[in-house]
Amino acid sequence: MSNYQWLEQLPSNWTTYSLGHVARVSTGTADVQDAEPDGHFPFYVRSPHILRLDRYTNDTEAVITAGDGNVGDIFHIARGRFAAHQRVYVIEPGSRLEIRFLAYVMAATFKASLSGNTAKSTVESLRRPMLTGFRMPGPPLSAQRVIADYLDRETSEIDTLITELSSAQDLARERHSAALERLIVNDGPIPSELRRHNPHRKSGTSVNGAPWPAEAGEPGVLKTGAASQREYRPHENKAVIDPVEQARLSTPVEADRVLVNRANTPSNVGAAAYVERSNDNLFLSDKLWSIDFQGVNEYFAFAMQTRLYQDQASQRAVGTSLSMQNLPYDEFLSIRLPAPSVERQLSICATLREEQRSISASVSDLDRAITIAKERRAALITAAVTGRIDVTAKRRPAAEQLEDDIKELS
Repeated sequence: MSNYQWLEQLPSNWTTYSLGHVARVSTGTADVQDAEPDGHFPFYVRSPHILRLDRYTNDTEAVITAGDGNVGDIFHIARGRFAAHQRVYVIEPGSRLEIRFLAYVMAATFKASLSGNTAKSTVESLRRPMLTGFRMPGPPLSAQRVIADYLDRETSEIDTLITELSSAQDLARERHSAALERLIVNDGPIPSELRRHNPHRKSGTSVNGAPWPAEAGEPGVLKTGAASQREYRPHENKAVIDPVEQARLSTPVEADRVLVNRANTPSNVGAAAYVERSNDNLFLSDKLWSIDFQGVNEYFAFAMQTRLYQDQASQRAVGTSLSMQNLPYDEFLSIRLPAPSVERQLSICATLREEQRSISASVSDLDRAITIAKERRAALITAAVTGRIDVTAKRRPAAEQLEDDIKELS
């Protein structure tokens, strides 16, 4: 099947060309270890995040894209002096290209053009000929500018809508956080150390898994994401296919226990979630603990979502890495949390469980709306840069129609 299906529908006055004929493609020379937080120049690396550097490697106008890891997903427009990583491609448009049009074309069609054509299967790697040989639509330069202006306006409005939907999600989560603080911290007894509840801990082992999750009934090892979002997420796992690795799986997921990240990023180290049901096919990794407290485990899982707990876990974590820290078990046991009577713990859990159901439903609906908005945004860009819609025709703003469509879903 052709990766350039849009070719069949181009307007009659449009042409096509290979990117290498209308743009200069090169790579940067900087290394990510040289990044400086207060550097004078923007530093483009293989990530959506732009770093800083005190020297520049380029002084031009260019579209920047990752050479591996996130191939076809990251595009920046850079103007003036900037630094570029060694595995970042710098695409400088020639006189026949409007840079914004080029960026929109690449965001819409470049990844599809690479289907089955990358140098690696797990961590994709981009080679220069894949870029220079990329075929792209070529409307007249004046039309490119009109299309870019139209997409700037329309995508900006859709992005604003997506931001508003994300803010609504944050407000819903804050409502849950407020309930946690009120019921557990503000109205609770004086905090005491977790060790007083004689917790029983089980740990996992280090196992190499596949990049994809396990199918139903297949063995899998949980990732730290299984406990990082305030609720247990069993789909956050890696399939374990190698028989040698399968033999190393030691601690299956058990019901009515608290799953804790003993090692994670600074913002997630110590994160916890309540496991309601067991699963004999899913196992703990060495970065997770499964803990049984004396009392109501679900209550302790809720208590470990409070700011009181999170601050203490962060203070006790060790390690200088910005990407991974560890929470020693003895330090974990020294964390202080309110522990009311069992009857009160059960009452708090019932209230928070109902609150969490309502908020999870709201967040899920908003997730669906955000997904639709992103899909519509991508479809709009593709249609505009391939000439399937006339951007000069008067029509309702895309964001306005999208809002109506989202309302119909609710």
